[in-house]
Amino acid sequence: MDINYVLTNFDYNPSSGELFRVLTGGERAIAGTPCNGYMRSKVKGALEYNHRIAWCHYYREQPPEFIDHINRVRTDNSIKNIRACTLSQNQSNRKLSSNSSTGFTGVCYVEKSKKYKATIYKNSKPIYLGLYETAELASEAYKKAKAVHHEMG
Repeated sequence: MDINYVLTNFDYNPSSGELFRVLTGGERAIAGTPCNGYMRSKVKGALEYNHRIAWCHYYREQPPEFIDHINRVRTDNSIKNIRACTLSQNQSNRKLSSNSSTGFTGVCYVEKSKKYKATIYKNSKPIYLGLYETAELASEAYKKAKAVHHEMG
């Protein structure tokens, strides 16, 4: 991404996360169009996610490969809500899957044992955390493992 282009053609409010396109005469217009819950804007003819433009504008450097929205709100591009991360960290900060049968991330019911299995993934590889009597206990095991395996910087 061309940093000078971003600094010249966009204005960014790091507190609110709002990104504006600077128009002729110094006027501004809110930048972006929605795409999968994110906002995107054109930078030299190429569509870029607004959170990547915000990163470039604020830090005056190329955005990292992965940027995570800490609170999971894809339109909240405030600087306190976006952080550099690994793919594994980004994937671990996803909301609960809509097809979850237990209501807990990393927990599924095992019919054969009549218990709840906890599993966490690190670098796309599953780590078995055990079988538990309740979904809540399995979820606690998942949360403890998440603190170790998905540490965010």
